[in-house]
Amino acid sequence: MEDRRTTFIESITLFIMSFGVLFEGIRLTRIVSNVTQDIMGPGTYIIALGALFMLGTLLHSTRLVSAPPLKERPAEESDNKGAGLTVLAIVATLAFYTVCIQILGYLIATPIFFLLIFWVVRVESWRKNVTLTVILSAAYYLVFVYYCSVIFPRGIFYR
Repeated sequence: MEDRRTTFIESITLFIMSFGVLFEGIRLTRIVSNVTQDIMGPGTYIIALGALFMLGTLLHSTRLVSAPPLKERPAEESDNKGAGLTVLAIVATLAFYTVCIQILGYLIATPIFFLLIFWVVRVESWRKNVTLTVILSAAYYLVFVYYCSVIFPRGIFYR
């Protein structure tokens, strides 16, 4: 029963947040500015993200109907013993990345971040870790810097 109550509270919170994202996207579509306006406009991206957020919330909410009672899942509790430390390590890695991207710049800090985050989430081998790091760093660079022309911090070494 407590598992369903937790899922219900999470679902309500996520619905409120996703509606907020959708309304912000709609608000931004009404703003006309040469600084924030591109072909699609900033609101369109945010509306799309809000819609995906809402879809994820709906999928999460299905646990209210389909989740078996907590008594049938005793092995799951032992699997989650280190989950709190993993979450703290992820938050610490994100904080480290936030500082490093300002100092080292996007091109250096991002591969370091991916290496660390894959290590924290226990990617099976270093070969997979490095491969994923190279692929994701290149993909993020191509999408955000090359295709979308997003300006990321260059760091103190590029000045």
